[in-house]
Amino acid sequence: MPDGSYKWIEVTFNNLTHEPFIQAIVGNFRDITTRKKAEELQKKSEENYRQIFYNNPYPMWVFDQETRAFLDVNAAAIDKYGFSREEFLSMTILDIRPEEEIPKLLEVLDVHYQSGGARKEVMKHRDKSGKIILMEVTTYLIDFNGRKAMQTQVNDVTEIVKIQNEREIILNAIDKLRMSENLIDGLTAMLLCAREYIGWEYGEIWISDYTNEYFTLAACDYLQGEPGFQEMADRAPKVKQQTNKSIFDTKEKQEQAYWVEDINKDPLFQRGDITAKLGLYSAFSVPIRYQGKPISRIAFFSRKILKKDPSTINFIENICMQLAAEIEKKNTERVLNLFFKQSNDLLGLATFDGVFRRINNAFVEVLGYTEEQITSQHFINFVHPNDVTKTMEKMDELTQGKLISYFENRFITGNGDIKWFSWSCTPTVYENIFFASGRDITRQKKEEEQLRLWEFVITNSNDAVMITDASLFLSQEPEILYVNEAFTEITGYLPEDVIGKSPLILGGIHSDQNELNTLIETLQNRKNYEIEVLGHKKNGEELWSDFTFVPISDNTGILTHLIYIQRDITARKKNEAEKELLIKELTQNNTDLKQFSFITSHNLRSPLSNLMGIVDLIDTDSLENSTNALLFEKFKESTFQLNETINDLLSVLIIKDKVNIVKGFIGFENEFQKALASVSFMMKQANASLQIDFSEAPVVEFNRAYLESIILNLLTNSIKYRSPDRNLALKIKTTNERDFIKLYFSDNGIGMDMERYKDRIFGLYQRFHDLPDSKGLGLYIVHSQVNALGGHIAVESEVGVGTTFIISFKKFLKSKRH
Repeated sequence: MPDGSYKWIEVTFNNLTHEPFIQAIVGNFRDITTRKKAEELQKKSEENYRQIFYNNPYPMWVFDQETRAFLDVNAAAIDKYGFSREEFLSMTILDIRPEEEIPKLLEVLDVHYQSGGARKEVMKHRDKSGKIILMEVTTYLIDFNGRKAMQTQVNDVTEIVKIQNEREIILNAIDKLRMSENLIDGLTAMLLCAREYIGWEYGEIWISDYTNEYFTLAACDYLQGEPGFQEMADRAPKVKQQTNKSIFDTKEKQEQAYWVEDINKDPLFQRGDITAKLGLYSAFSVPIRYQGKPISRIAFFSRKILKKDPSTINFIENICMQLAAEIEKKNTERVLNLFFKQSNDLLGLATFDGVFRRINNAFVEVLGYTEEQITSQHFINFVHPNDVTKTMEKMDELTQGKLISYFENRFITGNGDIKWFSWSCTPTVYENIFFASGRDITRQKKEEEQLRLWEFVITNSNDAVMITDASLFLSQEPEILYVNEAFTEITGYLPEDVIGKSPLILGGIHSDQNELNTLIETLQNRKNYEIEVLGHKKNGEELWSDFTFVPISDNTGILTHLIYIQRDITARKKNEAEKELLIKELTQNNTDLKQFSFITSHNLRSPLSNLMGIVDLIDTDSLENSTNALLFEKFKESTFQLNETINDLLSVLIIKDKVNIVKGFIGFENEFQKALASVSFMMKQANASLQIDFSEAPVVEFNRAYLESIILNLLTNSIKYRSPDRNLALKIKTTNERDFIKLYFSDNGIGMDMERYKDRIFGLYQRFHDLPDSKGLGLYIVHSQVNALGGHIAVESEVGVGTTFIISFKKFLKSKRH
């Protein structure tokens, strides 16, 4: 062209030489520059498309709209999915989808065919290894070599979706913990979110103490429908576990994530038997840190044996990073709330209108009202009437923003008692509220009153009171700190004479080292100690004193002071000395009298025996004078009576004189039968009946001869003093009591007048009936024999009804086993 450009010309030649009118070759020229340019553009476009398709870093393919067969794939798709080009071209797009995703794919394609245009979806794909990957799929309709086809470009968003899902899980877990009413419920809900996401079967959270030396199970969550997992939680230590003696025995395990492929092989894991039974193998834990310090740990258990998975650990670590502050906040709230609720002090939040909006348990327990009663009315209604005015004055100060550091008043409790309280209150004026902390000081007030009373008593006591420090326990001489007026009256020392000095100034105290050691040991055991010592008054007079030492401790139990209570016993000591002298004289006199009795009875025995022999030799028939015969009979009767009296006195003396009496275990039944045999004739004459029961105490430790004598005396007495109106009936039994074996001997005889004779029954030669053979010696002997071995005898009797003797035999050390 003139301008140097060119055009595409399409030339067509037609041979018309055979036409008579034309007879020439005719050429047609057509400008096809536009078409050629279009074709060049299309060719370049197709080349560009091939470059974009095959060299695209994102996987791409083309598939037939009807058969869904792959028509073409690029290198990125081959690399991403692992199939070769030939394998791809022999497959359909259904072959790279999980089976459960195919219905969703077909539904999406139908909608796409109808609507046309490009469409973007996130769908699950499966590569050649079977791994599931999330793909963002962009598809649009194209014409592929004259076939209706769809071109697809995909982008792997597995990690992006995973991060999004993890972020949602973390946020959800944080929300559940934040919205929960208490820490344990929140931790349990959080565990559920995390455990379900990672697909493990069991999870736990352990809370550490502030030193990280101990940890305690706080929450657990496990796959529902598995009852065995509850046993896993139940077997967790119920008390705090020492960290260094647990599976987290090293600092590395405590401060970093810890993964175990088979927990059953770890000897430090204490629940290995449970995990083995439940089929749990792999486990891992991650510390939850707050400000660099471990405050808790989260742990999970799986039924699979799994290699360490950094992505799973990373996910849980991300949760732990977010949870730490919330856990610390919740734990702090829990501790503060626990402190508020369980404090022994009365803690409450009240408004300036005088109504408590929140109170702790101590309010209810100490005041004795329900929480509703306290929080539904002005607190002044509970204040003692005499304290209302000063309490309202303090209330006015609070409304002005003034801090009340200490204030005392009285409250009337639910049961009508009056209690003293000390209060400290902090106002918050802009919120019209104040915080009140009260303490029950009723006991303190009573102690103060008692101290005032004690001060009055000590000051006005007739006993001397001296207070020293506790230097005695440091092997030093204690220093006198206080003495009362009675001390001066008793010792003659003025306070200025002794204060600051040692009690040794009085003499006698602490002078015996053995006594001093006993004193120190007793006082260290917080026990009082009493001792009698001889000292001197200020003027040099002897002073016998009874000292009582009282140890005084502080609130921590450390001995700080000693109280010496001194009583003047000089007069008593003089009386005791006189009494000891009198006892010594009486003892000697008694010994002399006893010796005299033995000598007298012995000296009388020989001439009395001679007299009885002479009496037996005299033939009374040769005495012709009746008066002489009568006098001789009276002389003979008196001689025999004197002999019996001497024998009785000797028996009594023998009993009284015996010190070491031989004892042994004796059966009641055997001794009773022997005594019965000796009085069998008399029993038949009395037509006597017996009711005997020795089953409860068949044996007694006693002197055999004494027991024979006792039983025989009681039997003969019963026969002798039987009632003429009825046959004799005897009831005899024994009982076993703590310190005594008791023998009950009852008859239905004539009885005795106890009001008249009760103080004389066991006296020597005491007679209560006018019977010719009654001497009044038997019961005296029985009484003496029983007393000689530590027992005692009692009697119950009624005239005309009968008599019961109750003999208590002392149990000795050996016999207490019987």
